[in-house]
Amino acid sequence: MERVRIVNDRGYYKLITLVPVLPGEVIFRCSEDEVTPERTLRTIQIGSRTHLQNDFLDFINHACFPSSVFEPERLAFVARQGLESGSEVTFFYPGTETRLAHEFECNCAHPDCLGYIVGGLELRSDQMRAALDRGLCTPFVADRLRQVLAQSVVAR
Repeated sequence: MERVRIVNDRGYYKLITLVPVLPGEVIFRCSEDEVTPERTLRTIQIGSRTHLQNDFLDFINHACFPSSVFEPERLAFVARQGLESGSEVTFFYPGTETRLAHEFECNCAHPDCLGYIVGGLELRSDQMRAALDRGLCTPFVADRLRQVLAQSVVAR
């Protein structure tokens, strides 16, 4: 049974759910043959030299307060909260890449929007802590952010 679909909403492509999804439930899975050493505009970083390229990634938009997180150990996008059928699947780009292949202005309109989206290592320390506290990072990126934050404490 299909759980997601790519839709064109007035020229704005996005991935939506076709069924209700419970918090913590897998929205869709990727496969091991989609793992690549190359970082591109359309990949997620799962290791220092390991990335994931999946056709759906082209259509999962960034949100500062996203509907999903990527769990590399399951190679899956998982719902952060309950999603109704027709909900957009989004994720926090800085939580999945230490450096983005392409930085951009965010238009998510959330009151705590980051504004300009960069890789996780380029966030301010308060933004790094918030991303970690909200569980928005893959284990690889989370480890790197913790290292940077620990070094900044030692440097004081």
